[in-house]
Amino acid sequence: MIMKSTLAGLGFAAALAVLSGCSAQTERKVSYYQFDIVAEDKVVTTPASKPQLIVENVDMYSGLNEPGMVQRVDNYRARAATWHQWAILPADMLESATANLLSQQLSGWLVLIEKDGDIPQTEPAEKASYAVRLFVERFNGGLNGDAEVVGSWSLYDANQQLVIKNTFNKSVPLEQDGYVGLTQSLQAAWVEVSEDIARYVKTR
Repeated sequence: MIMKSTLAGLGFAAALAVLSGCSAQTERKVSYYQFDIVAEDKVVTTPASKPQLIVENVDMYSGLNEPGMVQRVDNYRARAATWHQWAILPADMLESATANLLSQQLSGWLVLIEKDGDIPQTEPAEKASYAVRLFVERFNGGLNGDAEVVGSWSLYDANQQLVIKNTFNKSVPLEQDGYVGLTQSLQAAWVEVSEDIARYVKTR
């Protein structure tokens, strides 16, 4: 009698454990990530003599411009995380980050984002001194405990003539494990990309 009761109790405990496991899985929540790059709190004026740089767009391969953060698993495959996602689609996040970084790095320049409607339709074309377009081929965790950012940026003049096209291949080691570390290293890599752009624009 006692043995039957004990077995019954064990069966109930096992069933409860299974149910608890299922409950824990269904209660798991998605973690969201984004760059810690924001616009400076300042008022920007637009004198006629102030050169402008327009961030026209950041294009990416479609598999990268998805919510799930991407990690390479070998030379030929990559996987997008289910429970670790970008709070903003990567292309939009990178456009905003590029404009904010270049605004800080290019003193005396007015940096605008075309898609945000920063540029009035009546704005004279000659005031848009330069425009930059970026294409991203890799934006993911690498195979060696690093973050990879690979692609190119192109600079155009006011007449939409190509001034320069530059490729980049950035690899930044993760300072800490996990997706927070991946976010930090991807941000550091993107800062390097914007610094390359700013360094060239300053020579114009």
